[in-house]
Amino acid sequence: MEWKELNRYSNIVEELQNKDPYEILEIERTASKKEIKEAYYRKVKTYHPDNSDEFIKKNNESIMKIVNDAYDKIK
Repeated sequence: MEWKELNRYSNIVEELQNKDPYEILEIERTASKKEIKEAYYRKVKTYHPDNSDEFIKKNNESIMKIVNDAYDKIK
C-alpha cells in the first residue's frame, strides 16, 4: 500500500471529526429513518475494519467509531 493512500485515510478521520452526524452519513436533515439506515450501512460496507487490510485497519476503526456515533445521534 502506498503512503498516499494511508495519508488519505488519516485525512478522512480528521475531516469526519469536524462534521455533524448528517454530514458524516452524507444525508439531508430531512432524511427518513430508512434513508438514515441505508446511509449508515453504506458507510459500514466501505469502512468496516474487517473489510480492510492491516495497514488501514486502524484508521477504519477510528472512522467506524465516528460513523457509529453519528448514527446513534440521529437514528
